[in-house]
Amino acid sequence: MASMSDIVININEYLREEMEVYDSNQDKVGTVKLYDATAGYFMLEEGVFNHTDLYIPFWLIRTIDPKEIFLKQSKDILEIEYTQPPAVTSILETREGRTEAANVVSNGFDARPVVVNRVDVQQVANQLKSGMEIYDIDGSRVGTITQYDSSLGVMTMERGVFSPKVLFIPFSLISHIYPSDNYLSLTLPKDALKKDLGRYTTMPAGA
Repeated sequence: MASMSDIVININEYLREEMEVYDSNQDKVGTVKLYDATAGYFMLEEGVFNHTDLYIPFWLIRTIDPKEIFLKQSKDILEIEYTQPPAVTSILETREGRTEAANVVSNGFDARPVVVNRVDVQQVANQLKSGMEIYDIDGSRVGTITQYDSSLGVMTMERGVFSPKVLFIPFSLISHIYPSDNYLSLTLPKDALKKDLGRYTTMPAGA
């Protein structure tokens, strides 16, 4: 049996979007939709009919090669245990005189905290403006900026596909900003926001 260190090397070498994923019974459960090698998770899209996304930590990978991934759990367990994205804590830190916003997650290898997607708060604030459109990582529109606060590293998003209509989105969830085109993109799909609305209906912890 391959050691965890061997699997990590193989993940870094082989993991890519649209890879086929199989469960412990060797039944196909879907394909890789997105992945984050720093956080140690990939998003598994179950199929064209139910469009269910699962959030799989890397430690669940039994084997991986250039063509496919085999997991340690059955499909039934995956559909019960891994429907929610990993919990994210948004923090503000001062580094070399700059305020930075970052996300902290328990990584998918050994559950130790790891920082992902660190951004310079002032640089972000200088590019934001009210009315800017917000899109998810897949290019789907999710809402519009109504306000933002550089001291807290947070923007408020209104309307779009969500209920309640106002969400607090930390700067650390921003992937790219396109000021000339008046929109920005986030680091995650809208389904991840929908599944964890409670996290974004109140001010992020640490803000």
